[in-house]
Amino acid sequence: MYDNELSDDFGKVLNTLEQKILTEINCVSIGRVESVNYAEQTVETSIVYKRVLASGEIKGYPLLLDVPFMILQGGGSYIGLPVATGDYCLVLFCDRNFSIWWDSGAEKEPESQRKHNLSDGIAIVGINPKSRPLGYSGENVSWNFGHDMEIKVKEKITIANSSTDILTLLKGLIDVIKGLSTYGSPTAQVLDVASKQALEQYKTTLETLLKGAE
Repeated sequence: MYDNELSDDFGKVLNTLEQKILTEINCVSIGRVESVNYAEQTVETSIVYKRVLASGEIKGYPLLLDVPFMILQGGGSYIGLPVATGDYCLVLFCDRNFSIWWDSGAEKEPESQRKHNLSDGIAIVGINPKSRPLGYSGENVSWNFGHDMEIKVKEKITIANSSTDILTLLKGLIDVIKGLSTYGSPTAQVLDVASKQALEQYKTTLETLLKGAE
């Protein structure tokens, strides 16, 4: 009888300890961007749900400050998207304190023993609730820019498909323009039939590479 009671009590202690650990550990959460600092590439993020403490108390998360946000990059190239207030993100909490690396890039021992702490989050922006889908079909690779787009390349840019490329098309278009013929008076020139046909044919050729908005 005594052994069973001791075993039951010990099991309750272990269960309480387990719940306390699981309550305090942070792995991945969904956040909402509250402000953006492009100079430091960080965001302030609020967690979109509340947490239930081991005591049963329901409590909100504190605002997460200076959270680095991920930028898709490699080899010195990157895709920088206009992160904005109201965007949703995944916040990944690192296993260890990464403050030293974040501040200086140095690979040294952590400055504290904190683990899976709210102070060590990294934001990956780009997740949406079902009530706010992006609205693309998935049939094609989709680019929808809500802002002006700036493209910078170190060398050259290529736009092509399996049939042709834009450089070939532009060179051909220049040749067609050079060969255009007109008729009429000095103040009212009209393209001749052959020139109109050449331009129409080239419009069809352009459509093999480029698709207009529907």
